[in-house]
Amino acid sequence: MNHNVLKIISILLILFILTACENSDQQVAIDTPYYGLKGPVKSVSHSFDYSNVPSNKDNFAKGRIELDFNTTGKLTRTLHQYTNLEKPDTPPDASQSNYTYDVKGRLYERTSNYGSGSTQKLKYLYKKDALLPYAALMISEYDSQMHFYKHDAKGNLVEVNSVNKRFEHLSSYTAKYNSNDRPLEYTNRFGEDYRTTFSLEYNDKGFVKKEIESTNKGKSVLTYEYLKMDSYNNWISRKVFSDEKNGYVIEKRDIIYY
Repeated sequence: MNHNVLKIISILLILFILTACENSDQQVAIDTPYYGLKGPVKSVSHSFDYSNVPSNKDNFAKGRIELDFNTTGKLTRTLHQYTNLEKPDTPPDASQSNYTYDVKGRLYERTSNYGSGSTQKLKYLYKKDALLPYAALMISEYDSQMHFYKHDAKGNLVEVNSVNKRFEHLSSYTAKYNSNDRPLEYTNRFGEDYRTTFSLEYNDKGFVKKEIESTNKGKSVLTYEYLKMDSYNNWISRKVFSDEKNGYVIEKRDIIYY
C-alpha cells in the first residue's frame, strides 16, 4: 500500500472518531424509486431513436442505457453507451459500473470500466453496525480520492464532498428529494468556479415532465411527453424535446421483472 493511501486512511480514522456520535438510525433507500421504477424490477434497457432529430456535427448522444437490480431493489450494474451520430458505424464509447454488497446488504464496492480502458474502484466505509456509508476511497491508475457522504433520515444521499490525497477539496454534490424519494434538484460543483444544477418537475402521475440544466454559461431544458405505460404503470415509451434542437427523440424502456 503506497504512502498516499496510508495518509488518506489515517485521516479517515480521525474523521471516524469525530463523527462517531452522529445519529445512525437511518433507513436504507432502495434504488428503483430513484429511477422512477415501480414493482419488482430486474433490469431496464433504454434505447433511443434519433430519426426525428436533424443531423448535428460532432454530436455524441446516448445510444443505450442498461440498469440491473437485485431482488431487494438495489442497483447491481449500469451501462452507458454513447454513439457518434455522424459516424454510426464506429464502436460506441461505453462505461460500465458493477456494484457488490456485503452479507448485511450494504454497498461494499463499485468497479467502473471506461471506454479508454481505465478502471476505477470505490471502496465504501461504514461505522460499526451502520447501514449507510460515511465515506468511500476511490482508487484508479491515475489518482486516489476520498468521498464523504451525508444521507437524510430516509437514506437518500444528500451531500458528497470529495478531496484529493493532500486533503484538498475537489468537488461537491448536493441533492433534494420529494416525498416519493425522487430527486427535485441536484448540484455538482467543481473547484471554485464551475457549477451545474439539474432541476426536475413532475406531472400528476409522478413522471418527470421537465428537466432544467443550469450552468455558469446558461440554461437548457428537456421536456417529456409520455406515450405508453406497462402493467406496473412504468413508462416504456416517451418523447424527449430539447429547447436547443429541433425535432424530438423517442426513448423506449424494455423492463424485465422478477
